[in-house]
Amino acid sequence: MSGSGGAAPARGKGTLVTGVVLLVLGILATFLGIAVFGGTAKEIAGTTVSAPKPAPAEFKEQLKASTTYAVYEQTDGAATVKPTDVTVTASDGTKLTVNPPASSVVANGEGGKYTEVATFTIGTSGEFTIKVATADTTVAVAPSLSVESQGFAWGAAAIVGVLLGLVGLILIIVGAVQRSRS
Repeated sequence: MSGSGGAAPARGKGTLVTGVVLLVLGILATFLGIAVFGGTAKEIAGTTVSAPKPAPAEFKEQLKASTTYAVYEQTDGAATVKPTDVTVTASDGTKLTVNPPASSVVANGEGGKYTEVATFTIGTSGEFTIKVATADTTVAVAPSLSVESQGFAWGAAAIVGVLLGLVGLILIIVGAVQRSRS
C-alpha cells in the first residue's frame, strides 16, 4: 500500500486567489478614486470667487466651511504680496491663520497670470473679510489650487485601480485555465 499524506494541491489555485484579491482591490481603488476626484473637481468648478481688485484691497465674501482659500496676486515676475500682508477675519471678529501656499501655483485668470501668495482654511461657513495691505498690485480670492490639486491624486488612484483590476482579471483567467488542465 502506498500512503499519501494528502492530495496534491490544485494547479492555479495561487494564481486564482491572487487574481481575485487584485480584482477586488482594483474595483475598490477605482470607485474610491472616482468619487473623491469627482468631488474635488466639482468643488473647484462650483466655487464662485471675487473679481480681481487693485491692492490695497478688501473683500467681503461668503465662504464655505472645510475649504482652503488663497489670495492670488497678478504677476509678471516675482510676487510682492506676503502672507503677513493678508488678514482674514470672520464676521464675529475672529482672525484666521494665514499661511504661505503649499506649493507655487500660477493660474491664468482675468487680466493675466495669478500667483498663489497666501492660503487660509475656513472652519465654518459664513461671511469673511479678506484684507491685502500690499500696494500697487492686483489681487483676487479663490479656492487654493495648491491644496485642491492634492485631490487629483485620487484620479491617479482610479487609474491604478483599473490597472489592478485588469491584472486581477487576467490572473483569474490564467488560474482557471490551469485548474481545468489539472
